[in-house]
Formats: sequence, structure tokens, C-alpha cells
Amino acid sequence: KPLIVQRNTGDSPIISGNVVITTGIDQVIVDGFTITGGSGAGVYVRNSNRITIKNNTIYGMQTGSIDGDGIQITSGHSSDGTYANGIIIDNNTIHDNAVDGLKVHGQYFTVSNNYIYNNINTNWSAIHPDGIQLNAGTADNYTSVQYAKIYNNIFKNHTQNIFTEGSLSGASSDCTNIYIYNNVIFNDSGTVNGVDMDTLGVVNINIKNSKDVWVYNNTLGRVAAQEIKIRGIAPGTVHIKNNIFNNTHTSSEHAVYLDVSNGITNGELNYNIYNMSTAKIVYWVATSYTTLSAFKSAQPSQEVNGLSTN
Repeated sequence: KPLIVQRNTGDSPIISGNVVITTGIDQVIVDGFTITGGSGAGVYVRNSNRITIKNNTIYGMQTGSIDGDGIQITSGHSSDGTYANGIIIDNNTIHDNAVDGLKVHGQYFTVSNNYIYNNINTNWSAIHPDGIQLNAGTADNYTSVQYAKIYNNIFKNHTQNIFTEGSLSGASSDCTNIYIYNNVIFNDSGTVNGVDMDTLGVVNINIKNSKDVWVYNNTLGRVAAQEIKIRGIAPGTVHIKNNIFNNTHTSSEHAVYLDVSNGITNGELNYNIYNMSTAKIVYWVATSYTTLSAFKSAQPSQEVNGLSTN
């Protein structure tokens, strides 16, 4: 049976510190707490499976022996190769932590219905805080992230709102089978925790050294860099469809930035809506396109059904 740690109905318990699930402790549910003020991650999990973290508010974590993330999962995995028995992170509010909102590593992650915001501070240039980072590296015989579903979340106000990172690039990438869909992703204007979001070079979705990535049905809002940046990927393994790109706000930036030849196969950038009053539409390997029509003319197999509209 699972170990269930949850609030009593009607109570609002506060954990001043951290929740730690160590190696080999499996089938745990953490449900309904406010977790704040600790040194290190609010919830830290190492080399475990069948972990559910839901309905918590996590904020104000500071860096200690490990990063001050809201939630950090190292070597998480599934007991049977299914999402249901992997790591489930659902309906949490994660904000104003020292580093990332959420950092994951391992296999079979479901990240859904969370509100992850303002995990940024004036030390941003040294730590590059992300809303969620799919972390490269090796621990407990797991490397980077394989099999992750990230959906129905709101991410805002980070240097990268979603960051997928493998430790190897191209066809040998070890960050694979990543599904990013139905999220709302943007940065506010003005100052957040002492950081001027109007000048910060931000990426909404950064896909690095990854393969087999699907980015569907997201609404991507205001940033001062790329909405989606793609680099170091295996040819033809990234799919970007049915997204809304809503007004990247500087003329030098792009909705989609691709720096790898043949990274997106014919027709796999399609059905997207570009509401871009100032920014460029696409950077395609070495050329920037300021209008969707110019891009379609140069790359007739892409965005056949794409629209430039409000």
C-alpha cells in the first residue's frame, strides 16, 4: 500500500522545511501542504517510483546542499514502464523559489495542472532559473529524461519557462519522447523579484539536445527572445503544431528559432497562429523571415495551414 501524507479536510498545514523521499522509498503520495522556508528543494525525490505530489503550494525555498527548487526529482522512474506508475506532479502551485520551479530527471513523468511562476531573482544570470527543467546528467544509471508529458500547466516569469536538455545531441540524444501540450506560457512585463522582464532574454520553450518532441496546442505569450528555440536535435524529430504565438515583443526576436538543418521534417511545423506585431516569424537555420508569407514561399512544405492573424 502507498504511504499517503496528506492534510486533514479543512486544515491548512504548513511544513517549514523540506519533504525528502530517499532512494528506494516507493509508492508515496504527498498531498495538500504548504511547504516553505527550507534549504534545498521543497520536495526532493531520489531514485524512487510511483511518487505522486499533488495539491501543494511550494515557495520560498533557498539553495542548500542541493538547489533551492520547488520540486526536484533525481532518477525518478516507473515500476512497470507506464506513466501511471511513474512520477505524477499535479495541481501544485510553485512560486518564488531560489532556482527552478521544477527540475526532473529519469523516466515517465506526468506534469499537469500546475501553476509555476516567479521562480526568478537578481541572481538569474548565474543560475538561469526555469519553470521546468528536464535535466541532463547521469545518476543511479538514469540519464536525462525519457517519457515526459507536460500539459495543462501555466508557466510564467523564468529565464526559460520549459527547458528540455539532453546530455548528447542529434540522433544519439538521451532526452526523448517529450510531449508538451495545452500549456499557457509567457512572461509578464515590468519587474519581478528585482528582475526587469522587459529586457531579460527569455525563451518560452527551449528544446536542446533532444529528439522525438511534440509541441502541440500551447498558447505562448510575451517574451524578449524566442517563443520556441530548437538546437542540437535529431533530424526530423520535433513536431510543432496548433500553437498560438502571441506577440513576442521585440523586433529582433522570433516565434520559432531553428539552428539545425532538417530538424523539422516537411509539414511538421504547421497549423500554428502567429499574432506577431513586431517580432520576426521564424529563424530557419540561417535566415530570418519577417512575415509568414515570406517563410511559406521559401519553405513551401512548412506552415501550409499556418495563419498570421490576431
